[in-house]
Amino acid sequence: MRPLKMLQIGVGGYGAAWLRDFVPPVKARGLVETVAVCDIDGQALGEARDFLGLPETQCFTDAAQACRQADADFALISTPPWDHADHVAMAANAGMDVLCEKPIAASIEDTARIVRTARETGRRIAFTMTHRFDQAHSTLRREVHSGQYGALDYIAFRLTGELRRFASWGRFRHEMDDVMLVEAAIHHFDILRDLAGAAPASIFATSWNPPWGEFAGDSQVLAIMRFGNDVRASYESTACNAVSINEYFKGTIRAEFDKATLILDGGRLERMYYDPTGQEPVRRPGSGETVEPVVQDSFGNVWIIERFVQWLRGGEPMPTRLEETLQSQAMVFAALESARTGKQVDVRAIADWFGHLARP
Repeated sequence: MRPLKMLQIGVGGYGAAWLRDFVPPVKARGLVETVAVCDIDGQALGEARDFLGLPETQCFTDAAQACRQADADFALISTPPWDHADHVAMAANAGMDVLCEKPIAASIEDTARIVRTARETGRRIAFTMTHRFDQAHSTLRREVHSGQYGALDYIAFRLTGELRRFASWGRFRHEMDDVMLVEAAIHHFDILRDLAGAAPASIFATSWNPPWGEFAGDSQVLAIMRFGNDVRASYESTACNAVSINEYFKGTIRAEFDKATLILDGGRLERMYYDPTGQEPVRRPGSGETVEPVVQDSFGNVWIIERFVQWLRGGEPMPTRLEETLQSQAMVFAALESARTGKQVDVRAIADWFGHLARP
């Protein structure tokens, strides 16, 4: 079976990581071949051309032209969120399926455009919700859904960082409105939704930017959410603290069950069981039993591309396909509305609206 031919739109910044780190292992397995690239940055485009050995005729600075002329089965899009709706539409209307970087889009209007594009073109569209498919979160998911710890009560998520100086988190993020909710929370909400095991029901959020934060929009977020099965979750995600307690990809997650506590911190998952005798009333993080990690051939972005290719070849639907990712994106838009109004917001109303748009 021949490799699927891929057009990559966006090869600078994080797009370079896709080009150099994530796609090559999948190419080595004979699953994909990059046949064309596109970027508005001439230097990034030149570096991609040299790395791949592509002819000049397959290197584009205009995405619309690239989609019209590239002979590709699918497009990998790694561009800023506000460009996603245009680039997804260009690729899908040119007959390509699409694997796009998260979030779906920066606005509810652009997200709706992508939903309409999928409906009108019939192309398969998925997103790179890779954090929950790294080794640590895959291990946590296995344990949470195993049933061995009893009923899941609530989940606490914490990601605290010191990224206050301009461009320390990438220039475009410091220039965004609501960077923490739009750019980062989509991954975190996706993880929480997956762990809760139910669709989101409601969310209350507050966001702000402290005086010392060199961000155009809000960089600090606190939120409380509830899911359809009555599991609750708390959420803390910050970019302007005095110190970084967590790395960007390694938020601390605590899952509370009636029979045990699970803590994922720094990539290590530990469990501490309920002691009905009360002889050990206080347990400290780090003192629990280490849980053996999931072992498989690939994780994260490499796994995402492999699964996407399998889906296009007739395999199981992607867990990060548009229809599923809309649930997590609806949480983001509900949190934005809650932070703006100071009120709890019904996530289901937003998700249902997207679902209505998706129907023929």
